[in-house]
Amino acid sequence: QSELDKNLDLLRAVHGNEKVGQWSTLNAPSLLKSADAMAAAAEKLVSIALGSPWPTKRWPAKQAAELARLLTLEGLGVQLLGDEKTRGMAEELKTLCPSLLIKDFVGHTSIKDWVGLIEKSSVVICNDSAATHVASDLNVPCISLFGPTLPDFGFAPWRKKSLALGLANLDCRPCHIHGPLECPLGHHKCLNDLSGESVYRQVFKLLQMS
Repeated sequence: QSELDKNLDLLRAVHGNEKVGQWSTLNAPSLLKSADAMAAAAEKLVSIALGSPWPTKRWPAKQAAELARLLTLEGLGVQLLGDEKTRGMAEELKTLCPSLLIKDFVGHTSIKDWVGLIEKSSVVICNDSAATHVASDLNVPCISLFGPTLPDFGFAPWRKKSLALGLANLDCRPCHIHGPLECPLGHHKCLNDLSGESVYRQVFKLLQMS
């Protein structure tokens, strides 16, 4: 059960079903969507959000670069999003995948601008982080990558055209409620072994659906 469902159950218990009403992932209103949002562009635009306050939640730049390479080979525009702490990851990605189709906004946006860039995306790829929840609110298809944590904790994307992605065959998952500063076993397989190609296959499916 997601955190949204838990909170709605609590509201119903306090105020009654008739006041809280029914809620659906298909028609839930956005709290963040701008009144003058741009019409969806014909060109598909994919955002890769690199950031997370917890280092072990961050998908490595090497794998993100593999995804970006596959996307740009298809002629798709790629936006890099994140805060100043992930500047090094953005630079590494661009070194591994130099392309004019990649636009780097990491560390260069206000929160409002960052939300606006997510809003204009066709698909967002992100960690178990704030970008998951912003994309869900805006009804932007999202692939949220889970490493040390699990979707079962209640913070997975909740819109129908979104999914949580992680490796299911690791006995060490989950290792922490948020994500430790370093992998306790030193290998960080939960995200190191999540390939860019496997994520690309899911992105391609979502783009076909949109």
